Amino acid sequence: MLFQVLWTAFKAYNDKGKEQEDAIEEFSQQLKFLEGELKGKEYFGGERFGFVDIAAFFILQFLTVLQEVKEAELMTEEKYPVLFEWMEKLQGNEVVAGCLPPREKHVAYVRARRAAAEEAASKTKAA
Repeated sequence: MLFQVLWTAFKAYNDKGKEQEDAIEEFSQQLKFLEGELKGKEYFGGERFGFVDIAAFFILQFLTVLQEVKEAELMTEEKYPVLFEWMEKLQGNEVVAGCLPPREKHVAYVRARRAAAEEAASKTKAA
């Protein structure tokens, strides 16, 4: 499921036209599903922090960075308050926080990688 969320998010951020609209709708449904799995629980596994929490957190954290880079708002606190509350709680976890790069550096890195990929793609098209 988490890989599908990541893949659908990439499509939602990068596709065009009808494909993008479909991907945005699918991404929204996937996030609603994740919210439903968290409702009334501290963590995905219930009261204990586990593997699914770790995987989901880092995927969703990366997607918030990608969202900032792409200047898009597909995943907002208003739409998904349960997910954002859970992410905020995990960011406050000492172990999790110690594994996160500083946000500014992470955004700058993703921005640079995106620019390099776009430049490479334009050179390939020109050739």
